[in-house]
Amino acid sequence: MSKNLNIDFYKIVMPSLSKLSFESILDMAIQLPIRDRFQEINHSPLFLRQCLQNPQKDCWEGEIIRVRMNDLPIKANLSGDTEEFIFGDDEGIGEQTAFLYHFPTRVLLLQANQGGVSVTSFIQYFQVISTLTEQIFIDPVIQANAMQKLAKMQTVTKLDIQIAGLDKPDIFENQGHGIKKIVGLSKEYDAPIVTLTLSVGRKKQHSLSIEDAKNTIHDLLRISSQNKQDIKKIRISGSTEDHDLIYIDMLKDRMRESINIKKSRTLSHSDRIKAIREGLERREKELYTLYGD
Repeated sequence: MSKNLNIDFYKIVMPSLSKLSFESILDMAIQLPIRDRFQEINHSPLFLRQCLQNPQKDCWEGEIIRVRMNDLPIKANLSGDTEEFIFGDDEGIGEQTAFLYHFPTRVLLLQANQGGVSVTSFIQYFQVISTLTEQIFIDPVIQANAMQKLAKMQTVTKLDIQIAGLDKPDIFENQGHGIKKIVGLSKEYDAPIVTLTLSVGRKKQHSLSIEDAKNTIHDLLRISSQNKQDIKKIRISGSTEDHDLIYIDMLKDRMRESINIKKSRTLSHSDRIKAIREGLERREKELYTLYGD
């Protein structure tokens, strides 16, 4: 039996005034007594189960668990018999999520696990553990090929975006000027979803503001890392200095690896970590291209 373990890549951005590194937060967290590692995040108890430095890989490897206390499953067999699991008041289903933090590039590899710990809950957990008052940001890693195309773009002829969830204003707080205008348009028309196309039309030798377009893309990608369902579309078209046409779908170009692993009925921690290490090996050179000093 085998399955695919999916891994998403995120860039950790620490607050500018903070003297803490993310690896120091990991080190601090795992040294806490187990009772102090439990935090209620998004209505679920989370705790850091394992976290070890791997100096050979220049990374920290770990596992964080979400304890599912409600909507618990039942036990069933192939004959059709069912039986309730018996849990104590402080027990539930442990949903495991493996992760790896590559500190030379400050990139987090997180197992994409439905029912496990989402990237939103992951970063909120360590925000609480660290007691930092300034926000830790987490940005999706965009593949190097797409970022190189974006860097070569000298004119922007079209920007297509679609945003949902605009009736949840807290998601869009403290964003750039372009996002604020979109939120304002949503409020004016009482529209929780906005689909917007900005284009130069048939005007030749004309461009949208490259700086504004790139800033808006950056802001939307940052929102998408923690609210994937609310950012539906980010597409940009333009051309290079030599007039070569460029088209980039920023959401499709987010970095993800899928590792096929043999498994028994349960997937062990060591299997998860091994898969995530393989994901790093596949992308490490590309990560250094993007973020290497």
